[in-house]
This record gives sequence, structure tokens and C-alpha cells, in this order.
Amino acid sequence: MPHSTRQCVRSMTMPVLRIAGIFWNPDPSHSLQRARICKIGNIEEKPSWVLYVSVIKTELIQLLQDIVPALSSAGVAFKIPESKDVAKRILDGGTGNEKVGKIICIYPKEDELARIAKLLIPLTIDTKGPSVPNARLLGGSVYAAYDPLQSPLPNRIDWPFDDISPETPPRENCS
Repeated sequence: MPHSTRQCVRSMTMPVLRIAGIFWNPDPSHSLQRARICKIGNIEEKPSWVLYVSVIKTELIQLLQDIVPALSSAGVAFKIPESKDVAKRILDGGTGNEKVGKIICIYPKEDELARIAKLLIPLTIDTKGPSVPNARLLGGSVYAAYDPLQSPLPNRIDWPFDDISPETPPRENCS
């Protein structure tokens, strides 16, 4: 996966990204007023499945250290917050209630969804985080949603996660 050589000096995520050989590319669709997001890889602008990983602030750096190299090796596009402050705003609902818990947003290709979900679930099995609105918990702290998803999953969309069944009842918020 080609990566940008532009860097963000103030980013708390830079050390984690550098270790994985990734340099931050600013996402022009996110303003400072909304949140600065590190966008890694090419994210197609079309409705598709998105995986989200939720985490509490105290576990964020360790989770990034575990997940970023795995996503980079898999060649998967993803977004992460630029700083702990941005992560806090997302977790506290400061970027909108619909974004609560969406700390790591992962955009695998349709034929890689189940494989990437199965890669992430064991890495997040002990991770705490708030529930992600309008998304289904797959396991650990990994959620799936059909994006854009402002309401429950439409009946015409097939469940692409092979033998992964969404967990029920919904996970309780942890903060």
C-alpha cells in the first residue's frame, strides 16, 4: 500500500505509524473544527461495509501498537485520530453522537471483510470501549456497519462475515 511522505509533527499516532512504515496524510474532508484524522491508504467513496474498533482512552496507544502493524501488513485502508485530544472528542461525542466509539475505522475490500474481522477480533478481545451506534459487535471491540448507515441494516444487504455472528445482547458502554 503506498503511503504519503507528509508528516504531522504534533500527532500522538506518529510513533506508532512510523514503526509500521507509514507517514500521515491529512484527510482534507476533516477540518480542525471537526477532528483531525490520519487517513492511511485509499478509501473508496462508495457505500460499503466498514469495521470499527472502539477503545477507551487509557488503552488507545497499546491498541494502536497492536493493530496498526497488522492493518499495514494486510494492506487495508484505515483512519485513526491524530491525537489523544481528538480521540477524547470522538469518545465524548464532541464530533457527533453517531461517531462515538469509532476510534479506528477500517475499510477492507468486500472480499476481505471476514478475514480482516477475524484478524482484529483476537487483537481486541480484552479491549474496553463504548458501543458503536448503528453497528453490530462482531467480537472483542470490533464492530461492523454498512456505511453510510444511519439506520438499521437494510434487508437487501447480505451479511459478508462468513461464520461470524454478531454478538447479542449489545455490549455495554465502558468509559
